[in-house]
Amino acid sequence: MEVSYASIWSECVQSINEQHMANDHELWPYIQDFVNNQPPVPTETKVKRSMKQSRPIAYDVETIMEIEDDHHIDLQFIGSNYQYPTNDILNALKQLNNTNSILVDYRNTSEPYNDAFDQFHVKLPCSPNNILSVNNEQSYNTWNVIRGVYKNKITNLNMLKMAIGTYHRHAIDYLVLEDCLRKINAAKFFDIILPFIITVALALPAICKKPVPLMMKSIDTNLVMCRIQVLSLLSNAFLCTFPDRSTKQNGYCGINFDSIFSGPVKENKVQKLICIIHYFERAAEETPTGIISFERKVLDDSVDWTSIEDKVSNVIVRKNGSIEDSPETVRVDFANKFIGGGVLSYGCVQEEIQFCLNPEMILSRLFINVLEDNEAVSITGTERFCSTSGYSKTFKYEGDYKDLTPMDKYGRINNEIIAIDAVNYGKTFTYMQYYDDAISRELDKAYIGFLSTNGKSDPIVTGNWGCGAFGGAVQLKSMIQLIAASAAKRDLVYYTFEHKGLNTLDSVCKFLDLKNVSVGTLAQLIFEYGGLAFKMVTLFEFIADRLTL
Repeated sequence: MEVSYASIWSECVQSINEQHMANDHELWPYIQDFVNNQPPVPTETKVKRSMKQSRPIAYDVETIMEIEDDHHIDLQFIGSNYQYPTNDILNALKQLNNTNSILVDYRNTSEPYNDAFDQFHVKLPCSPNNILSVNNEQSYNTWNVIRGVYKNKITNLNMLKMAIGTYHRHAIDYLVLEDCLRKINAAKFFDIILPFIITVALALPAICKKPVPLMMKSIDTNLVMCRIQVLSLLSNAFLCTFPDRSTKQNGYCGINFDSIFSGPVKENKVQKLICIIHYFERAAEETPTGIISFERKVLDDSVDWTSIEDKVSNVIVRKNGSIEDSPETVRVDFANKFIGGGVLSYGCVQEEIQFCLNPEMILSRLFINVLEDNEAVSITGTERFCSTSGYSKTFKYEGDYKDLTPMDKYGRINNEIIAIDAVNYGKTFTYMQYYDDAISRELDKAYIGFLSTNGKSDPIVTGNWGCGAFGGAVQLKSMIQLIAASAAKRDLVYYTFEHKGLNTLDSVCKFLDLKNVSVGTLAQLIFEYGGLAFKMVTLFEFIADRLTL
């Protein structure tokens, strides 16, 4: 019987979908296998078999399990000078709203590991319920397999491929990691950095003895972790040890590094990986101390914007520079609703760059569910580790960065990143952003992000939020953020990136201050402008005209 390529392709795609392969990096090896295997074999069985053949070479699990297991966990990397949070800091943390702390005192070696392998917690790789099935016949505890493959030192990329391939179910081509190793000190990576990553990853049961809760939709949650716990969890992500979960289908992002390791190779993706490896390099030199808080903030009721009588806040306009290099400590992340966006794949714009500068932020992808319209995320306490240049295709790692930001009273580096996701209008539906409900949505989103839950009043550092590929109008988005910051009783620092549409932003803000314009009045003006059928003047011109009547 003659079978068309289309029918074989349909069967191949169906089989791939059945394997829950949602990402391009997972799909690509099978596309290659299909294209290179001509003529196609006209049976579903053969297609599936070719997918099995595309798996990487791996160690024999039975051989790995025969290795003597002494259950020893090496915690020497923590060091004798490591500073665990003091009792004063621990007591202060209890005052934070809705705090869920998984801090662990490593000095209490008798405290047992508590597991929760369910829909309310992160499924950790060290869980006894994390089972590896080999050929649908023999089952093993995955953590024992992971510990077994790393008993001996990994000295080259092929050994790392085999180690990961033993327990990780998806094929990885490692093209980006291979290119990355050509551009860094590969000898140092295999001699120092990778052994450190493995040691810290395998210490997970001693470092994270409490279950890590998932930060679900519509629930205000503040998760507090030691930075060393963040390091251990990210080390496991680097080794791709986390159990599979349907990426984005259940509202959570991918956390394993298989996607950033895999090709096709693009230079900005290689540079992102270099930034992340540098984080581990610095951690190997000095174990990070302090804590990080991840806060999911929910706005219960939409705000009546036109009724707010408070005066519009002060605005500092900067045409040059970047949000990331701002001396202020509260910065906006132009987020994807799936936090981190494409940091572990091909994205390389404002959010992804922020996550590469502060790689500890990547861990938020492990437990923060997709953001709703009335939600924002605040991450406080991460450290910046590298300097970079460029943007998107020109992004490049430029070396080490010493973050001298002091600690706050909670033991966190006084560095807060506010993640708010704008609506994506693209190039086709930009007119929709002027509808009343669209303006209200962005006002509510920015407001819950800017609103402080611990009395902080530092100015908000932001810029052209949602104005690139998402199609946002710069004048509208600048006024929306000014209104939201004013309602949250915070000043604004605005980077225009020399956008022509914002040449008069500074004079407009000074005019609003001169006229003592209220938040409600400014909100009413942008709603009125949005309702105009024909916008013959710009928003800034409309505001100036209406306020001079």
